[in-house]
Amino acid sequence: EAAEVDGGTTLSAMSAYIAPIVSSVSKATVLTLDDVSAGDNLAVTTYLQRSNDFKANLSGRGVPNEIVQAHCLARMSRYVWVVEAIDRRLRSADLPCVLGQAVYDSTSDDITPGLLVADIHGVALGLSTSGAGKPLAVAYPTPYSSGAGHATS
Repeated sequence: EAAEVDGGTTLSAMSAYIAPIVSSVSKATVLTLDDVSAGDNLAVTTYLQRSNDFKANLSGRGVPNEIVQAHCLARMSRYVWVVEAIDRRLRSADLPCVLGQAVYDSTSDDITPGLLVADIHGVALGLSTSGAGKPLAVAYPTPYSSGAGHATS
C-alpha cells in the first residue's frame, strides 16, 4: 500500500515536470497524469514480481529499448513492487495502456518505500546509492502493456 501511494505521487510529480518538456521536443501533446486523472481515466495498480521476471518481461510489453536498459541496469531486490499508471480509456480499447511505472524494493519499510527506478513519458529516472535522482534514459513516449499478467501470485 505504501509503495502504491508513493508510486502514484512520484509518477504524478515526474509527469508534471517531464510532459511539457517532451511535448515541446516531440512537437506532440503529451498529457500529464493530472490531465488524464481529471477525466477519471487514470488508474494506479500495484503488483509484486520477482525482479528477474520483471526485467525479462519488459521487452515483450512494448517498453522502449532505452527504458528496458535503464530498468535492467538498476540494482533490485529479489522481489519488487511495480506501480503502474494506467490510462483507462486505452485499457478499455484493449490497447497498450501503461503511461509509466515505478519500481520499489519489496524489502523496504512502509514509512519510506525504497524507489529503485521509474519511467514516464519516455524518460527513466533512477536513484543513486546516495538517494539522489539521476536520469538514466530517454526514449519516444509511448504507452506499453501492463506487466500485471506476469505478476507473482
